[in-house]
Amino acid sequence: MNVPSSDCLPARVRRPDSLDEEYRTFVRRTKGVFSAFPRLEPMRQFLFKDLFVGGLEATATDHAKRWLRPLIRRRHTRGLVERADVLLWLESEREVIYASLLPVKNELERLGCDIAAVAYGVRSEIVGNALQFAFPGRAIPLGWAKRAWDGLCDVLAWKPRRGSKGLFLRECAVTEAMTDELARLLDAIRPAATVSAATNLPGGAALAVLSRERGMDSFVLQHGITQVFYTPLLAGSMVTWGQISVEDMAALGVARDRLLPLGSPRHDGMGVVANDGARSRLRLALRVPDRPTFVFFSNGNDLVRNGDAPRICAEWLADAGERLGNQWNLVVRLHPKEDGSLYSGRFGLHVSRSATVDLETVLAGCDAAGSLCSTALFEALLFDKPVMHFDRDDFPLLAQNWRRGLAIRISSGGDLQASLNALVPDRIPAEARAGTPFGHRSEVFANHGAAARTIAEHLKGCLSHG
Repeated sequence: MNVPSSDCLPARVRRPDSLDEEYRTFVRRTKGVFSAFPRLEPMRQFLFKDLFVGGLEATATDHAKRWLRPLIRRRHTRGLVERADVLLWLESEREVIYASLLPVKNELERLGCDIAAVAYGVRSEIVGNALQFAFPGRAIPLGWAKRAWDGLCDVLAWKPRRGSKGLFLRECAVTEAMTDELARLLDAIRPAATVSAATNLPGGAALAVLSRERGMDSFVLQHGITQVFYTPLLAGSMVTWGQISVEDMAALGVARDRLLPLGSPRHDGMGVVANDGARSRLRLALRVPDRPTFVFFSNGNDLVRNGDAPRICAEWLADAGERLGNQWNLVVRLHPKEDGSLYSGRFGLHVSRSATVDLETVLAGCDAAGSLCSTALFEALLFDKPVMHFDRDDFPLLAQNWRRGLAIRISSGGDLQASLNALVPDRIPAEARAGTPFGHRSEVFANHGAAARTIAEHLKGCLSHG
């Protein structure tokens, strides 16, 4: 499909299916501004998605919060700050983030490394005795903020909405306060290396920038399917799940010598132990009949980037539910940030939230899995399940799985029904369960079962050579 260049699209008129390309253009045009004002980096995603694309403006509530914040938020980071070899940054209570980092922390401690774990927005019951990051409020940013705003408007030829500048200045003040507190911690802990799991989050971005300024090694662990919003690579190195992710990031312009295919700690335990009771547990948790179960991992959480594709997928699923509902349990597992409205009134589908049953039980207990761009497209391989990648020619390019022989392509409702019909006899024969060749696992998940240990050993090696 030929998509008009983002250079030709005015800031207020956009095609959803060109968002990734538009982000590339945004990165290229603003490179000089971000270089001149590195403290903008934690705001990159906010600038692009909320201000440039979304046209967000400050409300009366935003203005009130800006001036009240310094009066309400006065706390600094809590906990004993001590010298450590590695600073581990735990940001967000999304399981994909902290479950990528905590196994590495345990392995580093086993190897005798001193670790400073710092939690930002993560409860202590999840991260234990980690330092609880906090910073005092600030309302007025330094003078660089207005110069940065003028620079962005200039290079983007952007005429923002009237209230966007006020929102930008508010965020600059917050970001500056956060960065100052993080800099204070880094100077006190003086780690040789820093590790995070997302530099597209504000704290992870600030950590990467500050680490670079101080000459510290910095690493970011891949936490989801590779995408353009993981670029530019801010950390010194990215630890990817495997060689396939290296190829994806290299195609996005990241130098290969900065990409380390060491594996995914979060997936070390997945698919390793047989889980014969998972099918019954899944059926009981979802309250579905005793028949083959297909689970669709929905991506209706981001309709700006994903465009109309999630709605079309929902139509294919609903049609399959009407025609095959007496042969299959068709289950939709919502993204944690999805409200489920795409599936409202669509009969024949069992809609489930992620909290209903854990991911491993779902993948071990289902008979086939599918998605538009969920990490489940990869994770199902660990359980030898047939994988269906929903992708039509006019969909945004969100994943490459079927093109690499890692999944069956579903490009229409008819494709979905034919693929499900092919699996029904004998309740999914053993040979059909291996949806992709076993050898692909090592390309997707390097060092599976030992990724946390491999990453920790690599980090310790970097410390000894530092």
